[in-house]
Amino acid sequence: MHYIVIDLEYTGGNKRKNIQNEIIQFGAVKSSTPSNLARVKFFSKHVKPNAYIPKRISELTGISNKTIKSAPSLGQVLYGFRNWNFSKDFIMVSWGENDLRILIENCYTYAIHVKGLKGHLNIQEVVMDVLQLTHAPSLTKAIELLGLTFVKEQHNALNDAYNTYILMSHLSQIVDVKKYIDHKPILNPLIKKNKNGSYVLSKFGKKVIDNMMISVKYSGYDDEFFESDSFFQLQKQTRIDTRTVKVIRKYISSFVNQA
Repeated sequence: MHYIVIDLEYTGGNKRKNIQNEIIQFGAVKSSTPSNLARVKFFSKHVKPNAYIPKRISELTGISNKTIKSAPSLGQVLYGFRNWNFSKDFIMVSWGENDLRILIENCYTYAIHVKGLKGHLNIQEVVMDVLQLTHAPSLTKAIELLGLTFVKEQHNALNDAYNTYILMSHLSQIVDVKKYIDHKPILNPLIKKNKNGSYVLSKFGKKVIDNMMISVKYSGYDDEFFESDSFFQLQKQTRIDTRTVKVIRKYISSFVNQA
């Protein structure tokens, strides 16, 4: 099992205009343990998005539309990533939750399956627990608080991934970071628990299923939906268990009744 710190740079998106964040740089640092700085391997690629890179993002990251003009697609980059990792199981490590969420959203949008992802370790959460912080610090602030030095410039996916790895290595000397690993099926953001403890479709899940019902021209017959090519593609992208099927079935039934 590998530990792979992943950091992403992305377009920024725009929720009001319903414009999704798209990945423009994918950086990763890999090790067989969370603490061995001497034996790490690196992966870094620019990614060509379908969205335009805003000026503020270019100024922040140094990545312009010209930079990614001939860059590979996200699918091509993740295929290269799988080969780099020899298709082995791994724990994704990141600074905060954003990169995990954006990776999942992009994979759903472009029907890409990330193989081998067995859990997620949020280093920001570990830092906050160890230092007893009430507010989430930035990566650079956390490095400073722990008496370390930030290596190279920030807002570069590979540099940020490496600095997150340095933090993980340092924290491993203080606490067992493995206990913070979230082993939930993290590639299934379709459902969530509501305040009553019942499983329902998440906001993202509703968007996915609504789009699917439009694409298959759903008319109220469950078999028509669950036997469609769209549902088959969804099964390839995430773990669709019995619980998820029940939640989707209940949602599409209520959708038809409301219509």
